[in-house]
Amino acid sequence: MNIRLVTLGIALLVGAPVWSSADDAFFDSAGVRLRYVVQGQGEPVVLLHGISRTAEHDWIQTGVLPALARQFQVLALDQRGHGRSDKPIGTDAYGVRMVEDVARLLDHRGLARAHVVGYSMGGRIALKFLATHPQRVQSVVLVGSGGVLEEEDAAVFQALAAELDAGRGFASFIPHVWPVGQVPSAEQVAAINAETLSRNDPRALAAVARGFAAWRVAPAQLATNRLPVLAVVGDLDSARAGVERLQAGLPSLQVEVIAGADHLSLLSDPRFLDVLRAFWAGRHGRTGGNARLHPAP
Repeated sequence: MNIRLVTLGIALLVGAPVWSSADDAFFDSAGVRLRYVVQGQGEPVVLLHGISRTAEHDWIQTGVLPALARQFQVLALDQRGHGRSDKPIGTDAYGVRMVEDVARLLDHRGLARAHVVGYSMGGRIALKFLATHPQRVQSVVLVGSGGVLEEEDAAVFQALAAELDAGRGFASFIPHVWPVGQVPSAEQVAAINAETLSRNDPRALAAVARGFAAWRVAPAQLATNRLPVLAVVGDLDSARAGVERLQAGLPSLQVEVIAGADHLSLLSDPRFLDVLRAFWAGRHGRTGGNARLHPAP
């Protein structure tokens, strides 16, 4: 077992201290109050976190937001149902409304278009945003996510919703985000599950999980895409299979595989930021093709 990856995975899942900043802001998204963090100047970049996470957990604690803010205007959203944003408990409050929240954030800031970066669940929302609002997109980056294709089975997230409603939390879901080929111990699962539940409303997260199917993207929507799309995934991430399915339907997709990284460690890996900056700078000059593997340093 790779102890470094497992230890880092636990640290990322159990969260980070609350980050207080004068850059915190709020806006109304069709009656739901959403919190976001803004830093930096330049082209706008919207960051979308994973399920049960926040702007702190995925973008600040990992160093991604402060690094990008040196060059870009970075907006990291606490998505509805998460963090300091409102947490309605009805399923109809999620799904496509989480996609529309991105457009309303841009409207609130007076921005016509932005780069959209989504991690895990956030990547699914980012791909749906590309399909439904291409005029608002400069580029899309999917991190540990292949989006949700039309034929993809949502059984994992429906099961997660049922587990959350039953009071069992994330116990059955945690193995899905663990490094490929490794199994978390019962003690690790229990500790992560208890901490995650302590800072989330399980009713809201169950509703989020039930909205998974609304992020499906039809192949026809991808076929007409001419905007730059990057997928970054660890070679130990189970999401890699979804990235490969997406690449089959989106031949222009640029795929970068980080050797030795998994779903939980990817955002903290310095190679992730290197790949992201190179993509935006256009240094690779690539418009799809075979995945590029980034070996361990």
